[in-house]
Amino acid sequence: MDRTPGLGGRRHLTHRPDDRVSATAVFGASLRLGLTSFGGPVAHIGFFRREYVERRGWVDETRFAELLALCQALPGPASSQLGIAIGTLRAGRPGGIAAWLGFTLPSAIILGRVLATTLAPTS
Repeated sequence: MDRTPGLGGRRHLTHRPDDRVSATAVFGASLRLGLTSFGGPVAHIGFFRREYVERRGWVDETRFAELLALCQALPGPASSQLGIAIGTLRAGRPGGIAAWLGFTLPSAIILGRVLATTLAPTS
């Protein structure tokens, strides 16, 4: 029986070597999103689609939709999981880590600065 592989199909597990990008490229794309994507996970997903599907062509519409469905079924923030999944697909485990760091660091740094300012003793 002929069927197109679904989420569990082999095509979802690896990319051909010529399709891969560096973890540095994933970090740069994720950092750009981390610096410019405001709002919650639903808003982030729209930004991710534009960046990863339309602009960079790192995943197609079908794979993006399948990954999104998977990430929404898991506990936790779907947008972060989606970014990590795309980073992993494009650059392996280092790409997943780079995607997480690039997207998360800007808000973590801002939050740390705000907390440091707020909690600083006043004279």
